[in-house]
Amino acid sequence: MPNELFDRELFSRLKENGRTVARAVSGDADLGPLKDLPGVWCNTLDLAGQGFNMIALPFQDAMAGDAQIDYRLLVNQYNEELTFDFVDKGVPNRGKHMDYSGIADNDPDFDQMVVALDYQQKIKQITAEDFPASGETDKFNGKFIHHELGLWLYMLDERTNGVDLARLSTIPHGDSVLALGRSGFVPGGINYTPGEEEIPDLIQSGLPIGDTRDLKNKEDHYLDPYRHFQDCHFHGFDPINPQNILKKVRKQWDDAGINILETKAVLKVDSTLETGGIHNIPFIVKQANAASMK
Repeated sequence: MPNELFDRELFSRLKENGRTVARAVSGDADLGPLKDLPGVWCNTLDLAGQGFNMIALPFQDAMAGDAQIDYRLLVNQYNEELTFDFVDKGVPNRGKHMDYSGIADNDPDFDQMVVALDYQQKIKQITAEDFPASGETDKFNGKFIHHELGLWLYMLDERTNGVDLARLSTIPHGDSVLALGRSGFVPGGINYTPGEEEIPDLIQSGLPIGDTRDLKNKEDHYLDPYRHFQDCHFHGFDPINPQNILKKVRKQWDDAGINILETKAVLKVDSTLETGGIHNIPFIVKQANAASMK
């Protein structure tokens, strides 16, 4: 069926002009839901250290109480820089007639047009703590702990089940990600009232997915690293309810009279949607396989 959001004028223009690569400009309507991303996004001086990361890492002979466990829990406080630099317009995916189509049935064109926006993400550690302690955390202070290169894709037409977004990511640890999604707009924006609850529960818990154990059973020491950081929050970060730090900042904004006026676009991607997925080098698969990303 024809996609009501399909921009026929843009499709025809990109098809006619051919493929072009140039510096991305903020507000470029050809980028569709990605149009506000071009440029550099980073911490300002008064917002330093607002990023937090938590990861369980394999750790030989780790001890919790009298029990031996096989991992340590690392929590980092960081600054982030996210750069959207070049746009690649009119990327042609050649096609023929199929049983589904994102364009009108009377249009005899079955190629797909894609607009791609490249990005680079750099994350620099301010400080970190782990449990059980490895003695290695301080050596990364002031250094990059994550570097990621990739592309965001805006698929103009021939969409499968409404999927019009893709995020392609490559990480030096040895991971490559394809996450797919459907863009959404909020016409006129969302108007917020101070004091109302808008920060969602991002995840039910920061505990390992699929593990039925909880922190109440102190006889079971396997989750002691999570219990440690729940009892002693790392710079206010709660590993069980990580969204609480966002709610705290939101309350500070409300108290200061700072109000969010609108939300222009929503970008959601999921590596488990349609043909998405993650591929890892053998070492990662054996030691700590990255299985999905949302």
